Amino acid sequence: MKRIFFITICYIIMPCLSAWSDTVKMGYFILKPHLYLAEDGTTPAGAAIEYFNAVASKMGYKVEWTGPLPFPRLIKYLRDGTVDGAQMMAKNEERELFLYYPDSPYSPVQSVLVLRKEHPLDRITSVNDIKGFVVGYLSGANLSPFMKQHSDQVKIEYIKSDTWFEQNLKKLMLNRIDAVYDQNAVTAKYEAKRLNADDKVRILPLPEPPNHVYTVFSKQSPKGKKLLEQYSKTFKEIDLKYEDYVEKELANIK
Repeated sequence: MKRIFFITICYIIMPCLSAWSDTVKMGYFILKPHLYLAEDGTTPAGAAIEYFNAVASKMGYKVEWTGPLPFPRLIKYLRDGTVDGAQMMAKNEERELFLYYPDSPYSPVQSVLVLRKEHPLDRITSVNDIKGFVVGYLSGANLSPFMKQHSDQVKIEYIKSDTWFEQNLKKLMLNRIDAVYDQNAVTAKYEAKRLNADDKVRILPLPEPPNHVYTVFSKQSPKGKKLLEQYSKTFKEIDLKYEDYVEKELANIK
């Protein structure tokens, strides 16, 4: 009788354990067109969401998306293992202390400044071109090497909000700041077009090589190291181009 009871319990709990082991919990923040909420207000959407869903499916995982989170909170969740991983993460020494990075990034990103169309500057060749600028950016986000090196020669005003780009763009249009900084030219292009401001601004690349973004996994997650190994193996085997997902998003701007 005890044996029958034990077998019955195993049949009940094993599917639950299997489902748990085949789920990866990913945190995300708002960074259109890569990461955002769909129009229904509940479904995660964007190029990075769709891309990782496809990769995770090849890995044999279902994805549980947690967010959207303020960027500082996402970093905290990655530090303590509340989430297993995240997308669109640049690499730096501090983050490498608590995150597993795969060998290969999945996309290059070019840092830019967004200026008003009537601004006389049409090219940035050195910090002298933007010395004294007041620049809007996202609180808690990383700075590219150029901006970090010259942060004492420009004033950066930070905003803690999922709508940081939109708020900064409004400040730009009101002449309250000189430029909006973004590490991702695609995001700047997308947001300007979405907000019907693409004919009112110019987007200038900063004089530095592109950075790269990665899928990362928390070192505090019990699954972190295993996920890194599985992701790295799958990444080499699949034929998915992140740029295709980005182009789809840009084509669907309403």
